[in-house]
Amino acid sequence: MEECFIGIVPSKGEYLKVRNLMRKYSNFLISKKALAFPPHLTLVSRFKTERYEELIRNLKEYCISFDPLKIQLDKIGYFTEPPVIFLHPVMTQSLNTLHEKILDFVQEFKIPWTKDSLLNAQNLDPMQKKYLESYGNPYVREFYNPHLTLAGSDVDREKFLKLINDLNLKNVIEFELKHISVIRKINDLWKVDKRIKLNA
Repeated sequence: MEECFIGIVPSKGEYLKVRNLMRKYSNFLISKKALAFPPHLTLVSRFKTERYEELIRNLKEYCISFDPLKIQLDKIGYFTEPPVIFLHPVMTQSLNTLHEKILDFVQEFKIPWTKDSLLNAQNLDPMQKKYLESYGNPYVREFYNPHLTLAGSDVDREKFLKLINDLNLKNVIEFELKHISVIRKINDLWKVDKRIKLNA
């Protein structure tokens, strides 16, 4: 049984910029959770599979049909519950389509499972409840809201409240997405295990 998720990991130069921002905000907020993951935007949230190698083989073939796309991280935002600081991408139809297509593709390979924290999600509308049952996550399709976590949810609350009053992203971060990444839990660490090439 493998636990993994599928995400967008910035290309090399932008990866270092984002990782440095993660360290900056995580250190300031005395937060460690975000740093346990590679910098990423989630395409398909965590799932479990007993057919990991088959998933990878089929995903490689499937992703040839997708053209590369531009990703632009245009501002820093936050959630208050749980407290999280994140980079927000400019939403495009191409990004939404990639999310929906990969989400549906993975359905064949995953086993029924939902993270405990999502089982207790509050204020879900009827369609989100349906998605939670079908996909194991209510934040998919029209509720898809990708973000690249810089720090959270284990933050110093006082510092967090001070920080969100003065958020400013000076430089837009852009990169061309040529690969999607399968991020797998290996010996209790989350690592980019496979990079799946798009039609680049």
